[in-house]
Amino acid sequence: MTGPWDMEHLMTIKLVSLLISFSILLAPSVSLSGGFELLSRSLFQGIPREAVIAGDNIVLASGGALAVIGDPSDPGAFRLVPLDGQPYDIEAKGAVVYAAAWGKGLVTVDLADPANPVAYNSFSMPRITHCCACGDLLVVADIGKGVVTFDISDPLNPAPTPFEGIKARPVSLLSNDETVVIVESGGAAVYSPGKGGALDLQSRVEAKDGKGNSFLYRDVLYLNAGGGTFARYDISDPSSPLKLDPLPVSGAAALAFSGDRGLALTDGGKIIPFGLPCEGGGKGTGGAGGNRGSGGDDGAGGSHGTAAPGDPLRADYGRIGADESPAPKRTLFDRITGRNKTRFFPGSSIAMSESRLVCLDGKEGFWIYSLHGNAASCTGKVAAKGYAFDLAASDGYVYLANGGDGLRVGKVDETGSIEWIGHLQTTMARDVALAGDVLYLADGVDGLKTVDVKDPENPRMLGSSASPFFLSAVVAEGGMAFIAGGLGGTEIVDCSDPGNPRLVWREKFSEVRGIFADREYFYFSDGFKGFKIYAHGGAAPRLVSSTATPGWNCDLFAAGGLLYMAIGGDGLAVADIGDVSKPALLGSVSIGSIAREIHAAGATVFVASQTNGINAIDVSDPRNPVIAAHHQSVGDGRGVFADGRFVYLASGPGGLYIFRYSVK
Repeated sequence: MTGPWDMEHLMTIKLVSLLISFSILLAPSVSLSGGFELLSRSLFQGIPREAVIAGDNIVLASGGALAVIGDPSDPGAFRLVPLDGQPYDIEAKGAVVYAAAWGKGLVTVDLADPANPVAYNSFSMPRITHCCACGDLLVVADIGKGVVTFDISDPLNPAPTPFEGIKARPVSLLSNDETVVIVESGGAAVYSPGKGGALDLQSRVEAKDGKGNSFLYRDVLYLNAGGGTFARYDISDPSSPLKLDPLPVSGAAALAFSGDRGLALTDGGKIIPFGLPCEGGGKGTGGAGGNRGSGGDDGAGGSHGTAAPGDPLRADYGRIGADESPAPKRTLFDRITGRNKTRFFPGSSIAMSESRLVCLDGKEGFWIYSLHGNAASCTGKVAAKGYAFDLAASDGYVYLANGGDGLRVGKVDETGSIEWIGHLQTTMARDVALAGDVLYLADGVDGLKTVDVKDPENPRMLGSSASPFFLSAVVAEGGMAFIAGGLGGTEIVDCSDPGNPRLVWREKFSEVRGIFADREYFYFSDGFKGFKIYAHGGAAPRLVSSTATPGWNCDLFAAGGLLYMAIGGDGLAVADIGDVSKPALLGSVSIGSIAREIHAAGATVFVASQTNGINAIDVSDPRNPVIAAHHQSVGDGRGVFADGRFVYLASGPGGLYIFRYSVK
């Protein structure tokens, strides 16, 4: 329901995230008396990070998981490999993939059976950023630890070496079979593997500009020089790099290689082939840095979905650019965020092999193409644009507000496994509320939507109500939708006729993130000003009370004469509202992170937090709430819901978690 990720806070949240990411270390000691049993995790979410092509497998990294496409005859299927961190970088070595999973560490994934990939053997490195393989050495970069190495002579069992490491924070970490290159903002350092896993410095290459990805293919270093240019160096003699002519492509943003050819993705929207400096030369056969392609596979590309005439890649990849079909109608969200200003190739980086091309699109996911000579045909797309914000559950179905991916509907069986059966594309789905067969959806800048979910497999839009606010939370009561509008305020919309929602009240407040309603009152968080209680049902809502609270009040839930509040970095607070005109604060507990949303179920309050996953708070003594259980999640804990069977957590890039909770 809540959270400061609205567009008004995009800059602020970056700083807050960095500060809060360390707060878990300061979390209070607790006596755990309950437990979360994780039953399932699902959804391949944004932001697309990386792709590698390993033999017949395409491996995609995004959100909190990998997607493995292994069967060219079934382009609609991929296997999800959930990770306990966000895969910032991946490296393939035969049938093994290594993932640098931010928030977790180094993860080894066995692809011997692509239909059943297995992730295991993690090394705790919460601030890992890069990894690459050089022969039997895996080189890993971690903020704080620097660049360290692992022995992978047994690929499935990386072993830390005694090498003390190198103090560096790479922009790119590159390798071939005999050389490792650490690229920082000031240039590149070239190393050769030494004894005991050491990296022995051979030479340095200076660069004044360029902070984007650089690339290494065979023995040629493509050093990002900024402004869409790449300087090239022959490093076949690591001690004496030889400067070559620069890359003959202007405006290049990313490169990919396979065999004796290279492709450049330009910032102007084209994919352009270019010749390699030494055709067939060089000693190594390693991949191309941040977007590596191993080459040599001969299967057709697989994907989630099939190509349509409007797909944005044209057949002649020598001149691939924007699709010439009419541009889609721009929504209000597009206009505010600048999306679809011009028609352009939707890519940020690429990976290739002899017969496949994968293009990463930061807004949509991964486009996959089959290459035939100088022709490219789109075989489909693996969507990765969702961000799990919030949800509701009823009668065995889950309704997920999944950000730019819109509304997702899933059917949950008795084991907690979920099958995603329905989808409705909306602008920026932030929260949902159910009232019978009608679902209310807070759709960011696109206002309130009413949706018919009588047939959950086919959700159908009924009506909408525009708003000047960014709508991020909604609850339903008595045919009315009570809505939180962020820095705008709050509003009430009459939905007694779901096909024609009608605004009945709108008011500006400080910062309304969370909202709750019962038959007589509605309650809403007012940021740093605390919370307010209004009576509804008359000609206009009437203010009953306004109460200051510590911290940033961003969500609330009323039950049994008590009001439970998520108060940002101060955790959970409880107030007595037996007399709604005079609320009295009772007790509170810190959870070591920003408390975003809460859901009360009996004597337990479940709290979704920014960096600390989900917490269960025992509120049997409201003056002394106690953390009873905790489960860490990937990404950003945004929404939580309990339906009597299970507890659900919407965790941003980590997708949806389903738990069984028990009190011990």
